[in-house]
Amino acid sequence: MKQLVTLMLSCIALSACGIDTPDPLPSVNPSAYPSLTDTTMNHHSQALPPVFATLEELITAEEITIPMNSSLVVLLGEGESPTQWTGTVADESVATVFPGGTIGSAEFNLGFVPVSPGTTQVSLTGPTGQSTNLLLEVVAQQN
Repeated sequence: MKQLVTLMLSCIALSACGIDTPDPLPSVNPSAYPSLTDTTMNHHSQALPPVFATLEELITAEEITIPMNSSLVVLLGEGESPTQWTGTVADESVATVFPGGTIGSAEFNLGFVPVSPGTTQVSLTGPTGQSTNLLLEVVAQQN
């Protein structure tokens, strides 16, 4: 009986403390906020697989074309480290450089990521300072 009284008093004491409930959320008109897909994304766009090119292909190429929503990944030769080659672009409004390197245990090759359709000069520089230049054309994705 003593335990039952103690339990009942504990319950009463806890309920007296009370738990404040938050005020109800104000009502929001969803049409007042355009959705992300309505304003920034074409509902037909989707990511495309990357375009892969070996160093040899890029050294001998004068121009390479890649679509928007893709990327250009530079495939390195046997035994070359991802950090040995660097890249630059003349016009970063057309494409940007993704530097090669290691993140955790994953190795990433040098790459170029499209920003907008257009053409820009791309330069690749190797570990001994040798460099090659070519044009990178970014084309709009066809639906």
